[in-house]
Amino acid sequence: MKRLLLIITLSVSFSFAYPLYSQSNKDKPLIEKNQLPEMKVVDNMLYVSNAEKGSYLEIITIVGNTVQKIEAKTPAFGYDLNGLSKGIYIFKMGEVVRKFVVK
Repeated sequence: MKRLLLIITLSVSFSFAYPLYSQSNKDKPLIEKNQLPEMKVVDNMLYVSNAEKGSYLEIITIVGNTVQKIEAKTPAFGYDLNGLSKGIYIFKMGEVVRKFVVK
């Protein structure tokens, strides 16, 4: 019984994620969670998460013309793509670039 309790206690304590810190600077984590914006399209709706406030989402045609720039006022937001004509578009936000087909 003691062995089972020890195994459960150890497995629970090791299951939590701890940030790693460098020895020279204990204030800044060495490894941080990836904070790049994420984009996905579901039923002609674009959903953006992890966006930095004040950054812009650019919708660009496949030939390179900018169709629209949308300011991120919140870290997570949605945008209705029904106003766009059918085709292939490039969505760019900061370093993240994704290609989607609007049907």
